[in-house]
Amino acid sequence: MVGANFILLGSTKVVAILAIYHDLSLGLVCRAAGGLLGMATPEADAETREREFSELAEKQSSEMKAVMLDAGLDKAAREARTKEIASRYAALMEDTKSAADLRVETNANSPLASARAAAGAVSVPLKVYGKASGMLRNGLEVFDTFCSRYFVAFTVTYIILKTTHYVLFPNIFD
Repeated sequence: MVGANFILLGSTKVVAILAIYHDLSLGLVCRAAGGLLGMATPEADAETREREFSELAEKQSSEMKAVMLDAGLDKAAREARTKEIASRYAALMEDTKSAADLRVETNANSPLASARAAAGAVSVPLKVYGKASGMLRNGLEVFDTFCSRYFVAFTVTYIILKTTHYVLFPNIFD
């Protein structure tokens, strides 16, 4: 009984260690390769455009807030400043949009467009495999921890019961 628990305890450790080595050797590489290939995709350009517009909107919002909170400005001056800020940021956003459209058009017509699309197609399964490998490793580590605690608790309880039986009550079942 106790020997079987130690064998099962060792078996769960072996499985957990194999999962860790697998994740380090294949899962980590797949996650990294998928992430790097994902940066070359057209979708990465879309995220860059969205980030540029978000930064411009935040800057505009902070300038507008500063104008609205300035107690030294009267209504006419405040309206003039807000119109000036709005028109300046509208021009900046239009320039950003034009540059982004030009980049998209240039990238779509470039000879690397098909390579970028292929990189995007390859990056998804690599990321999925890498994340699945990490989740499997985490799950097996949790399982190993649970089994280790269970087997140790069961073994200690079994030894205590058998010791109590043979030392304190040797003739209880006679």
